[in-house]
Amino acid sequence: MKRAVSAALVLACCVALASRASADAASARAQFERGRASMDAGRLDEARRYFEASLRDSPQPATAYNLAVVRDAMGRPADAERIIDALRRGRYGVLSAPGLAQIDALSARVRTRVAVLQIEAPISSGTIVRVDGEPVAGAVGDGALAARVDPGRHVVTVRAADGRSAERAVHVGYGAVARVTIALPPPLTTRPDDDGPSAWLWIGIGGAAVAVGVGVVLAVVLSSEQDPIRDDVWPVAPSLTAR
Repeated sequence: MKRAVSAALVLACCVALASRASADAASARAQFERGRASMDAGRLDEARRYFEASLRDSPQPATAYNLAVVRDAMGRPADAERIIDALRRGRYGVLSAPGLAQIDALSARVRTRVAVLQIEAPISSGTIVRVDGEPVAGAVGDGALAARVDPGRHVVTVRAADGRSAERAVHVGYGAVARVTIALPPPLTTRPDDDGPSAWLWIGIGGAAVAVGVGVVLAVVLSSEQDPIRDDVWPVAPSLTAR
């Protein structure tokens, strides 16, 4: 009896999964067709949304290929290149020989449109380099990184392990290579609380100086009242001689 129940549960699960897969496939197909219609009509952003939805339901090479074409046409060749690389790695399914030939042709065209930022900065252990907030990988030498980006404006940020940072904005065109050199500010030689005498020390010194000055003035006044200064040119002030 238990075996029969278990078998029934397994069969029910298989039927449910098959039904879900069939529904996903149908939805993916419908989204794909809408994407093709939008692409033919020149509504590229709408086509992008349909193709992305289709890929979520059912990853297919043809859908990813069309998405790459749309992203390139939208001025995002670096995005298209990433989709092409994922296609070649088999993320969206097995490629046929004709399909691979189409992808190679698209890749050759897209690569000429991708811009490159050659970033030169003091890179050491713990240093993080970002382009538009995203970490950059792909070192090409000591202190240099290469980032493949879409044409347009980008912000490059370098942050050292000790917290020092610097950034620079750069504009690059289709297929162009831009060198971006960034220098970090010099490191702190002392801790902020070791920059010198504390404020309270200077306040104490100032207070002592004021006290000394007041004492000198009082001493002069008292001394003058007891023995006024006499001079052949200037007479003695009455306020000093009055008792």
